[in-house]
Amino acid sequence: MAQIYIQDAVNGVEEIIFIDNLFKISSQASACTLTFVDSGHTTGTVVINSTNNGVEIAVRVKEAIKKVDGGGGATVDMSGLYTTGSGIVVTE
Repeated sequence: MAQIYIQDAVNGVEEIIFIDNLFKISSQASACTLTFVDSGHTTGTVVINSTNNGVEIAVRVKEAIKKVDGGGGATVDMSGLYTTGSGIVVTE
């Protein structure tokens, strides 16, 4: 089961995100959103909030996912891209 790790600067914890059923990665200036789908229905989202860094976070998330193709784990390089506001928000 492939997974990525993201440091949440706001909450001071590391989030572990399993990327099975990852359907889409979208970004805007203030956030990067990972959407998970199973059998055609959204099963959850991960939103990484970061003022003016959402697009760059999406790029770095995609780079980390490429490293875990087929399994294993990788860390998303969040240097200089700190989370803001509610940090990383996980919904199920």
